Amino acid sequence: QILGRANVSFMASENHKQMYQVAIAGVLALVDGARGARVSLLLGTSDALMVVSSTGLGAWRAGARYVNTYRLMPELVEALDNRKSVSLASSYAPDLSRRTGQPTAVVLAPLVARNELRGAITVSTLEQVDMQTFHGIEMLAGQLSLALGSAELTEERHRIKHELRFTALIENARDLVAVLDANMRFVFVSASVRGLLGYEPDRLVDTLLSDIVHPDNQTSVVMLAKGIVPGTREQSETRVRALNGAWLTLDMKFTDLKDDSVVGGIVLNARDVTERCLLEEELSRKALMDSLTAMPNRLEIVHRADKILSDPDDSGAGLAVLWVDIDDFKTLNGSLGFH
Repeated sequence: QILGRANVSFMASENHKQMYQVAIAGVLALVDGARGARVSLLLGTSDALMVVSSTGLGAWRAGARYVNTYRLMPELVEALDNRKSVSLASSYAPDLSRRTGQPTAVVLAPLVARNELRGAITVSTLEQVDMQTFHGIEMLAGQLSLALGSAELTEERHRIKHELRFTALIENARDLVAVLDANMRFVFVSASVRGLLGYEPDRLVDTLLSDIVHPDNQTSVVMLAKGIVPGTREQSETRVRALNGAWLTLDMKFTDLKDDSVVGGIVLNARDVTERCLLEEELSRKALMDSLTAMPNRLEIVHRADKILSDPDDSGAGLAVLWVDIDDFKTLNGSLGFH
């Protein structure tokens, strides 16, 4: 009944923590009545384990303790290496230090998921448990191992599905998506770089960002990218050299995801804004000049005068304004100037 209830609870668990709680509760039920019982859950590899949960006699000394498996009793090391459970009448418990612990009866049941050691369940009692209890602990450890393996497979399927979706979005996006390392070197470049700059993605991998940035923008854009606070985003319009030698203006957005276990770098999103920038420059130029004569208009003259007056010449030279008045120019310009 205990194993049946545990199996149902394992299947209903939403995360690993709930699985661990089910396992501890199930083992406690199996050893109910055993004198001096302590149940601990250890996670890790065959080289090192960590006590993530412990309850029972002396549990306060076991919590969050790292265990070097090579310092365990030989019988326990052999059980971990062979992925087989063991029941010992007298041994030092693996969840306690030998300096603080005393020899007790010990049960160790390895946790093996997808053919790899994930940890172990250990039970320490003053008297050795009977074979029925031992086999119950062994079976419950097997149930937890299956639950962990199933959860890992589900997580991996979700991760692969997410990666495939993410890759499809990137590969079909018109904007450039790239990942830079801490030295501003490309480690990933999306296929959209072909249409944007003409480069093959593999050609830019291991290339410094500064190698394709205009010399006038190199220092500023690299300092901007390196100075990003983790989890934040910075933006810059930067001139970048295309494969054909042309300089394009790209709207670059840098996001620091170096702490992200999947990305592990600075994400660069970039789109071509060259035409927009040229249009803005043209509009700015036209706003400060007369469309008929291509001479500075009143707004530009006032701007230039303000600049000269606010920054006088140190040479002591004076300032003069020449006014030229052409008779009836307004009439001529108003009637024929736009034809």
